[in-house]
Amino acid sequence: MLKLLSLTVFALKILGPAPRRWSILLALSSRWRNLRSATSPHYWKWKLPAALVCFRAVLGPAIVWIALRHPSGLLLAGCVVCALLSDIFDGVLARRWHIDSSRLRIGDTIADTIFYACVLAVILLRHPGVLQHRWFLLATLIAVEIGQHAFAFARYGRNASYHSILAKCWGLLMASATIGLLGFGLDNWLLDATLAMGIVCNLEGFAMSLLLPQWRHDVPTLGHALRLRRTLQSQNEFLGVGKKIHALRPPFQLYWGDVASTSLRTEGTIMFSISAWGFSACFSNASCCSRHAAGAWPPALR
Repeated sequence: MLKLLSLTVFALKILGPAPRRWSILLALSSRWRNLRSATSPHYWKWKLPAALVCFRAVLGPAIVWIALRHPSGLLLAGCVVCALLSDIFDGVLARRWHIDSSRLRIGDTIADTIFYACVLAVILLRHPGVLQHRWFLLATLIAVEIGQHAFAFARYGRNASYHSILAKCWGLLMASATIGLLGFGLDNWLLDATLAMGIVCNLEGFAMSLLLPQWRHDVPTLGHALRLRRTLQSQNEFLGVGKKIHALRPPFQLYWGDVASTSLRTEGTIMFSISAWGFSACFSNASCCSRHAAGAWPPALR
């Protein structure tokens, strides 16, 4: 009876003649027009890529909560599929609608890092033995990931967000490996290939940060980075040009600017050495991994 009476009073207030009613209706209609107008900054298309990025960042802690509460591995695999789809379509829609800003690309990189860090925590909770004989690859990957972003932040004042072709291939491989492991319990060579490609991908990002004198996002390959560097040099935007700029730059930028201003032949030698070291670090530890089979952690990590 009380509920019916309260609903009746509420309906009378809304339907009755009152200035407040018209102001509410006008506000709602204005909001609706903003959502449907392509020229408005509140247009729903402009918000969708950022919403997909936020969804993926929130899905990271959610997958840890699901792993603690529900025993089903297919539910975890479904979360990884949803994250992969959001990672694909946020960039596709942003480029299609010409709203792929630097802020959105940095947020995309941060969301990917948060999500897959949480996936790593889930693997440690559900399948701790999987990473026991891959400890060297995992430790190397974490070290180069942190070092690559720390170097980019020290050089540019923001983290790297190159989204190269190699990084996209690594994302697909990482999603496939985690879906197979969490959903179906597959522990095979795909995990080793994922960790190895992650190391090479971060070394490529480090080389791009060495090449580019200014922060850029969406650099597909090292060849594109070289051409972009030549373009910046021809436009007098290179940071190492001029004694005044040289004197005003901080010490770390002065040093890396000198490294970046060397000849292309020297940089090619440096990049080849870094890549060769990355491949050797990825694939020469097979004998080390075989000696540390399941349950045989090294003494330093016991």
